[in-house]
Amino acid sequence: MKGGAKVKSFWHTISELNVFFFGLTQTLNSPGPLREVINRFRTGWASFLVDLFNAATVADIPLHQLRADIEPTNIDGVSIFCLSPEEELQRAFTKAYQRLSVGEAVRHPDPNRLSAILAFLYGSSVVLLGADALKLNWQTAATRYRKHGLPKAVLLKVPHHGASNAFLRHPRPGESNYLDLVAKEGGHAVLFAGDAEHPDGDVYDALRAQTEVRCLSNGTREALPEIDPLRLGVIGGRSAEVPSRICNQVVSFQIDESAKLIVPVGRTCGSC
Repeated sequence: MKGGAKVKSFWHTISELNVFFFGLTQTLNSPGPLREVINRFRTGWASFLVDLFNAATVADIPLHQLRADIEPTNIDGVSIFCLSPEEELQRAFTKAYQRLSVGEAVRHPDPNRLSAILAFLYGSSVVLLGADALKLNWQTAATRYRKHGLPKAVLLKVPHHGASNAFLRHPRPGESNYLDLVAKEGGHAVLFAGDAEHPDGDVYDALRAQTEVRCLSNGTREALPEIDPLRLGVIGGRSAEVPSRICNQVVSFQIDESAKLIVPVGRTCGSC
């Protein structure tokens, strides 16, 4: 039953994504070129997941659970710490989808709450990957980070594209935002950004005030070209003929055991 529920919730999510992206629910129920595109997207995405997991199985790649109470793993001299999600949170998701699978009226939990916050320690350097983790995730993650005695991170993957719901602007005593875990001198951040709400302006300013930010999309939003020529009003939608401006197509980092961070490829926001 659990397996069936997972498959059902996966396809339900894909369906919601299609409706959201195209902004026209009737396109799913009427014939035409647009429906063909949607069906190809569904099939292609499913095939990608099958290929991905099949490749991991054939290569006999070991699987590791991502849960905050799991002990750190060391692979080739790199210690990997899982700081989030908590087991209690994972159980809450399981219960919610079990109730949804039998037709109960339950609010869909935010999947971003299940994002894995990972810290990679090499020598005395830490790389912190924030995925799409939200404010509440970072409270327990910061506590675990400090319990492990980890040094401040030299590199941060900015969580949730710099959205405001991942960043606690005014922490009270005992609270933290993710920048509290990043070095104030020599810290770097990579930001996957690009629509009207990502990154949030205040978050972007806070990132630039403390770190060297490198965007893999448009870090600035002024003077954008027309992105909604058909006036569909789809939030975050963009015409295929108007590609996003890219600050960096590739960003590359190297870290040595002396804690030195090298950036072979990638410009900072200050140089754009």
